[in-house]
Amino acid sequence: MNNKIQIIQSDALSELKNIKSASVDLVIAASPYNLGRNYEP
Repeated sequence: MNNKIQIIQSDALSELKNIKSASVDLVIAASPYNLGRNYEP
């Protein structure tokens, strides 16, 4: 068992193309919520 942990911060769709098949146990991705909203007062 390989206990190596690697965190990759990037665009999920482009980065997943670079990962070997069957080499990942868990993927956590954050959705791009509230795109285009202006939060400034």
